[in-house]
Order: sequence, then structure tokens, then C-alpha cells
Amino acid sequence: MKRLIIVRHAKSSWEGNLDDRDRPLNGRGERDIQLVASTAKTLIGEQPDAIWTSPAKRAHSTAMKLTAAMGYPAGCLSVIEELYTFNHRNQMAVIAQCDDDHDSLMIFSHNHGLTDLINHLTSEELSNLPTCGMAIIDLPIPSWKSVANSQGVLVQSLYPRDLK
Repeated sequence: MKRLIIVRHAKSSWEGNLDDRDRPLNGRGERDIQLVASTAKTLIGEQPDAIWTSPAKRAHSTAMKLTAAMGYPAGCLSVIEELYTFNHRNQMAVIAQCDDDHDSLMIFSHNHGLTDLINHLTSEELSNLPTCGMAIIDLPIPSWKSVANSQGVLVQSLYPRDLK
């Protein structure tokens, strides 16, 4: 059994003429991270075996701030270039590369890929994973290489709006 924890980056700013990768979090995004952190720590329990993030500023900042607020040690993140994608098939290809010694993986990435990923891996019909939203999926697979062909169970979802 493998556990996949999917997190969409927190709300980002559209101000200025920045490249998409360089967009920072906005005030709401910063607040949502703090709002989600304590509930997320309770839901997840132990620190995941691996935590990967997109290199985009908004995703990387979300990952750093959320994991710090959850009490995970600095340096627990790995930046994975291929997680800067909006396509669930690309996200699955990254997940399939996870070491099978890891039973849990947490990823920070982007929509619409993440919503499609959740729908592909579960029987859910989610229309949109909101910013700073989280989904915890249990996958009945012995190897991450089988992720694309697995049918998991959405154990829990967590959205900032439900905590306000």
C-alpha cells in the first residue's frame, strides 16, 4: 500500500509582468498555509517518506512554509523540475519514479493536472482542487511504477475554505 498526498500551491499573485514560474504567493495564500497546517499535520500524521515540489516560486514557497508550519525539518524537500507541469500524465510519470522503499509521497504541483490526477487515481469526480487544497489517496500498489494503472481511495481532502 502506498499513500500519495497531493497539494496544490497556495494562492499566488498576478501582479507585475512576471514569468509564470516567478509568481509569488499573495496574502491570502500566506494565510491559507497557516490555516491548513495544523489540520494537515493531524490528517497526515508522520512526516511523509518523500516530499517533492515543483520549482515554481508559488509551489516551492507553499511547500517550504507548509512543511515548516507542520514541524517537518528544514531540508526535507526535494525540488523536482518535472513537477512544473499542468498535465496529470506528466505528474504520474514523476510519481512513478519514487523509490519503492518510500510508502508515502507528498507532492506540491499545479492545476489542472492535480485535479485530473485525483480523478484518474480515484473514483472521485472533483471539478477543481482549490489553491492550498490537499488530497490524501491510498493506493493498493506495491510499487510506485504501477501508479498510472491503480485505482486508489480518496481518504481525505482538505480545503482552506472549509476551515474558515
